[in-house]
Amino acid sequence: MYTTTVELAPLAPGKSYKFKVEALNSVGYSLPSSEFAIIASQVPDKPAAPTTTRLVSTIVVDWDAP
Repeated sequence: MYTTTVELAPLAPGKSYKFKVEALNSVGYSLPSSEFAIIASQVPDKPAAPTTTRLVSTIVVDWDAP
């Protein structure tokens, strides 16, 4: 199995990008794939400070997602 990696930069966080992929071997190029879109990752917001609750022999740690 062969894999190829491509890095594209700079990408804007949160922006959508569209791609098509094709392969090349000794016979030639394949047909391109269907178009697909990705959304560039961005650093997530920091979660709020967690709260703790003691229940007899258990401690529950809870926090809200950013």
